Amino acid sequence: MSYSVLLQKQTPDRYRATLMAWPGIEVDARTQEDALGKMRAAIVRLLAEGEVVQLDIPEVEAIIAAPYEDTFGMFRDDPMFDEFLVEVEGYRRQENDNGQA
Repeated sequence: MSYSVLLQKQTPDRYRATLMAWPGIEVDARTQEDALGKMRAAIVRLLAEGEVVQLDIPEVEAIIAAPYEDTFGMFRDDPMFDEFLVEVEGYRRQENDNGQA
């Protein structure tokens, strides 16, 4: 099995290896090879002491419903809606310009 490991040079003579799947698993060593060897041992120890299981969590309804959910899209067929949006944008620009004076 392959695991993604982030290998970082910390100082000229120190390396850190971090197991990407489990960020809490890190090792430090003097060389890259040493860091990877320690990481292999850490992964073997991790898997020997525990097991990987799948945990299914059922979906739950939102506790707070969107207050305007029932009105979403109510203007989609209104032929004047695009015109309304242009008016709103013009009003906002005018207000912004007035506020900067």
